[in-house]
Amino acid sequence: AGNQSLPLTAKISTPDSTICAGTKVVFTATSNASGASYQWMVNGIAIGSGTNSFTTTSLKDGDVVMCTVKTTSTCFTTSTVQSNKIKITIKSNIAATALVNVASSVICVGTALTFNATTNVSGASYQWQLNGANTGSNSKTYTSSSLKDADVIWCTVTAPAAGCYTSYTARSNTINITVKPLPTISLASNDADNILCEGQSVQLNATVQNGGGNQVFLWKLNGNAIQGNSTSVLNITTPSNNDEISCTLVSSDQCAVVNIESNKVKLEVVQINAAINQNRF
Repeated sequence: AGNQSLPLTAKISTPDSTICAGTKVVFTATSNASGASYQWMVNGIAIGSGTNSFTTTSLKDGDVVMCTVKTTSTCFTTSTVQSNKIKITIKSNIAATALVNVASSVICVGTALTFNATTNVSGASYQWQLNGANTGSNSKTYTSSSLKDADVIWCTVTAPAAGCYTSYTARSNTINITVKPLPTISLASNDADNILCEGQSVQLNATVQNGGGNQVFLWKLNGNAIQGNSTSVLNITTPSNNDEISCTLVSSDQCAVVNIESNKVKLEVVQINAAINQNRF
């Protein structure tokens, strides 16, 4: 029987034709010819070592890789064949970035604050930090209602290994927190023990801490509003026994989200005649 000639074949492959700039990429050629020689080419220019594999880190976007296979065997219809072509896409390497935003860094005690991280990293992981200690979860947002004055928040973003980055981690800007205390109001009278003689007047003074501006004082006597006085001082000329005085602070302060209630001052008024009768023999 005569010799049967076969068509000479050549095929090249690579794990991924879309790569990051400077990434090592390996091409492999396969052929049905045993002992064949291989000539690799990039954009039609001969390159490579002559083996069935070609490794490079210098490809550019749009480069075309192929391989010419040669054989001296007479068992094929031709001694030379060109492989398929692989066009390379190069993704530019970029530096990972991270930015943290918050509606306001000045808050009141107990206010819930949400921080948002933005990044140019696709599929990033997030590590939030509070004063240098890890906090929060692997999320682009972090919420806390227990922040303290002078706390510092930032976020570290990490890119996946498969991405094209010159640096794979990025630390965001820092957010410095200012926590304002809530306003308080306290009442005290000008009588040390709040025990008065019948007919004795009394003055009550409201003391405010962290009250802000535009303060208005709403006085109450035994739960009923006292009209005509919105200052921090209240004079009662004829108090009665067991009178109870309180005051509500209304303020434009950021943290006065509700009216601030004072303590209550209870007065004891001693009847003079009754005191004299008790001392008679």
